[in-house]
Amino acid sequence: MKQIGLAGTVALALFGLSAPASAVPVVTNSLPFSTFNLAFFGSGTDQHIITPTSGNVGNLHYEFHTGTGAASGVYAGNVSGIAASPYIPQNATQNYFSAGGGGGSVTLSSVDGRTFTGLDLLWGTIDTGTLRNLVVANNSGGSVSGTDLFNGVCLSGCSPDGSKNKYLHIEFDNPFNTLTFSDHDANAFEFNFGVSTTPTTFGAVPEASTWAMMLLGFLGLGFLGYRKSSNSARAFRVA
Repeated sequence: MKQIGLAGTVALALFGLSAPASAVPVVTNSLPFSTFNLAFFGSGTDQHIITPTSGNVGNLHYEFHTGTGAASGVYAGNVSGIAASPYIPQNATQNYFSAGGGGGSVTLSSVDGRTFTGLDLLWGTIDTGTLRNLVVANNSGGSVSGTDLFNGVCLSGCSPDGSKNKYLHIEFDNPFNTLTFSDHDANAFEFNFGVSTTPTTFGAVPEASTWAMMLLGFLGLGFLGYRKSSNSARAFRVA
């Protein structure tokens, strides 16, 4: 079964991106399991669907569509025949997104429309098929499927039915602000984002230098406002 624990309290980066030079999405192995910084999406009752209802988490809006298989939504733990958490046993209650099989999907979009080019991802078992475990960057035209991974990063290290806990970085050709995860077979697609400080990566958080620049900017605006107010008061008294 395809999986990818997701979750996401995700803070989006402050600046837009420029498109990379490559013509197709580039997928590379990301950080090792022990150091991969996952977005924390909360925890729930093991072996249950937490909710199939859309909503917001951090600076992301999520929508679910259920196909002919199990309901798409937020899950926790392994649900027999429906979804399987990619987390190690002691994290069985940690929540993740699951796109149900038979055309189900999870769509994530930045609430402020900010664009990105990269995606850090925890990908569970990888199933082959051009419409299996499919990630589409909606407004960039780029997509990555389970077959793409088998033909790329999985040439060494993936078993015939996939490899659990695969941490990847995907770089798309054009900027995007919406991603759709889907599976057109009987199984499911579960996932979780990695939290990055890279401004071009979906799920990124502002770097300390960015916050510092913003703070200086706000202080500068406040000082200018104070000077303007002070000068206006003096002019009024002179008049």
